[in-house]
Formats: sequence, C-alpha cells, structure tokens
Amino acid sequence: MSHKPRKNGTDGLGGGSLDYPNDVAVSTDILPYLLIVGKPYEYGLEDLTKAVGMASPPSQTNTFRLLLPSAIATNDSLTYESFSSLAGSAIENLAQGNLSEAGGDALNAAMEKIKGEVGLADKYAGIKGIMAGKVVKTKEQLLFKSPTLRSHSFTFNMFPRNTKDAKNIATIIYSLKTLAYPTTVSVGDGRDGEGGLGDKSNFVFPYTFSVNMVDGARSGIENGFPRIDEAFITSITTNLSGHGGRMGLNPDGSFQNVELSLTFQDRRLKDDSNIV
Repeated sequence: MSHKPRKNGTDGLGGGSLDYPNDVAVSTDILPYLLIVGKPYEYGLEDLTKAVGMASPPSQTNTFRLLLPSAIATNDSLTYESFSSLAGSAIENLAQGNLSEAGGDALNAAMEKIKGEVGLADKYAGIKGIMAGKVVKTKEQLLFKSPTLRSHSFTFNMFPRNTKDAKNIATIIYSLKTLAYPTTVSVGDGRDGEGGLGDKSNFVFPYTFSVNMVDGARSGIENGFPRIDEAFITSITTNLSGHGGRMGLNPDGSFQNVELSLTFQDRRLKDDSNIV
C-alpha cells in the first residue's frame, strides 16, 4: 500500500468514503451496499469534558460503502436464571417470622437454598436423598434477567476488477483495523484530564460505527436488516486466499479474492422499542 490513512485525517478517512467496488454508489446498476460510518467514541458531554479539563471528542466521521456481503447475521440473546418459587416463598416467610407458613416441604426447600449459599447443598441433599429415597420438588421457574449486547456479523467477498479496486480493498481493511483499535495517549495530552506529569499512558476508546443497508432500487422497503446505531468492531478476519481457499495474484500484485469478515457489537442494550 502506498499510503496509510490517518484517524481524523483527509486520506480517505473523513475526506470522503472508501468504496468497494469503487463505483458502488454511482453505478447505473444501482447496486445494494452497506453504509458503514465510524465516528470517535463520545466519552462525555461537552460541559463535563470542559469541567475536568478534557478535550471535546473530534467530530470527524469516516465512511465505507461496501457491496452487499454474502453473509449477514445478527445474534439476539436474552438471559434467564432458574428460580425456585417454593424456596423463595419459604425464605420470605422465614424472614418475616412466619414459621408455620414455612414448615414442611417449604421449610426443607428454604434450608436447601440457605445451605447452597454456603456450599453445603450438594452434600446435604445427597445424604438426605439417600436416607429418604426422595428429594424436594423445587418448583423451578425461569426468571428473566436481561438482554445481552447484540452482535452482528458480515462476510464480504471482494474481487478487484482493476488496480483502483485492489487499492481500495487494501485501504478499507487497513482503515477498519485502525479505527477498531484504541489509540494510546500519554497522560496530560488533553484527553484524560491529567496534568501531564509522569510517564503513564492510557487507551482512548476506539471508534464506534453505525451500519445501514442502502438499496436505491428498492428504497423504503422493510427487509429485516438489523438496526445498528452505535457499535464497536469486536472482530476482523481477513482471508487473503478468498472464498474457496484458492490464492492467486493479479498482474499488479494484488490478491485476486479477499474475504473480509466483520463482527460488530452494540454499545448499549436494546429493548423492544429500538431493535428494528
């Protein structure tokens, strides 16, 4: 590669967009593509940053337009934990002094729960079960805890048609990696609120990204593409032998086929109001 793009610079990053193919946004074929926009992590409100002596986050954005990937996947996960309504009721009665309500099986379940907290449940339950030939029915239910941070994966198969495409592919990969990694800053450089003494260094959070699908031929169609407003890139995998595992070089030395896989993870949790 003949040049290295800079964060907040004008070399492709912030000074326009990096596209694959190079005419993806202006082609008469009206090709669908992903619009990926990176921006500096917003680490605080402007008034707050001024109050603690930190510089305001730069407003420079960096844009990538990539032909629709061959694979698009979103992982929505929700976490639950098991909960025994019997034990819970017994413990509540015990806590309130209602010993009569906590008797019998409920009391046994409560004791199992209490012993579990101190690591004795397995031994106690095992001995009791052997002697009695039975165990307490716990009446377990699922208790909702929280959604997890969603992840989104995209796999792009890139075949450069010319030297410009090849250069753009190399620059796109390098640029995405640069933005996905943190910047190391010395204490006192204006971004950490320190006075500049000492030799400590900090990581400044990497860029966050929004991802949208653009399809000029079918604008306004709800096709189920996930809502990605602000996410970090958590994984970048580059396969220079491309899809199918056959490596080859073009006359200009570029790879004939590059497979790029990107994984994004939402910065914030979603609820039912903002998942799509």
